[in-house]
This record gives sequence, C-alpha cells and structure tokens, in this order.
Amino acid sequence: MDINKLNLKLIQDDNVLYLDNLNYKIISVEGLDYPEITTNTTSNAHYDGSYIDSQKAEKRIITIQADYVKDINKEVERQKLISFFNFKNSGTLVIEYSNLIRSIDYRITDFKSNISNVHDKLSFEVELLCCNPYLNEIDEIRVDI
Repeated sequence: MDINKLNLKLIQDDNVLYLDNLNYKIISVEGLDYPEITTNTTSNAHYDGSYIDSQKAEKRIITIQADYVKDINKEVERQKLISFFNFKNSGTLVIEYSNLIRSIDYRITDFKSNISNVHDKLSFEVELLCCNPYLNEIDEIRVDI
C-alpha cells in the first residue's frame, strides 16, 4: 500500500464497498480529524476565572464524496449504491492511511447521487453518523483468555 494513499472500506453484514481508487476515486472526506469536544465550565463566585465541570467528545459525522471511475454500467452501479446506502443500514468504516488501520461504526444519515444525462459521470456523497466518536485500532490477531 502506498504510504500516502487513503483507502476506505465500508462493511455492512455480507456487503463490502471499497473506495480505493480502483472503481471509485475519493474526492473528499470530512470528519476524520479530531472529534469535537464540549467543555462545560462554571464561573467562580468570589474570584476570577472558572472551573471545568465536564468534558465530552461529541458524535462524529463523516462525509465522503467519491466518483465512479469506469464509464460503463453507471446506472447499474448507481442502483447498487442506492441499495448499499439505505438509511436503515449500519456498518463499520475501515480507514487505511499511512500504514495505519482504524475502524468506526456508523449509521447512514444522508446519500446523494444524481445523473442528469447519460454522459454525466457517476458521483455520490454520503453522510455517516458515528455515535461513538473514537477511531478504534484493528487487531489482526485477537486471543481470548
């Protein structure tokens, strides 16, 4: 794997969609950076400043934009994408970048793909809601004791 190449794999039960620049070219990915943090503070009553009551990481929203690379069977592929990105589906996103592999569970909240005419390229945008905002390491070998 190229050290600077981003590969995404979306897994839903028995279905897998690879966004690895072979069939799909990744245009943009948002939401993979540091999760949004909420800090609650209370002001001190008798002196300057405040103190921290609590901190928490908010849910993570990941938006992926990609293009279908091939020029054949665009409508068939679009129908497969519509089926795969059904809002009732949930799954795991596996992110491979710079020799690191991380995963995060998701629910689909939005999917957009439109073709105005037969000459348009197939592109789509999907929004994934990750209630647990942390990216997990993938263990290649796991032994239960």
